[in-house]
Amino acid sequence: MVMAQSESTNPKAAFARRTAQERRGKGWIRNSFWLAPTSITVLDRVRDRMGLTSREATLNAILERIDDDMFLQQEFLAVTK
Repeated sequence: MVMAQSESTNPKAAFARRTAQERRGKGWIRNSFWLAPTSITVLDRVRDRMGLTSREATLNAILERIDDDMFLQQEFLAVTK
């Protein structure tokens, strides 16, 4: 006997699935990783200052800012020997 795939009919769950599908379609990737306590402190401080709702949004904002700024790219991405 093959069981049908179960999907919640809850509107919030359906919204979460649609949002996740849209993000995957735009190239977003869901990832989990450990952060050092100092990193959490910095993220929380930046999150509060920027008025963002999550650490995920804060980390995305920081990385997008680095990508947009030539000087920050040199600071963080340049390879020096």
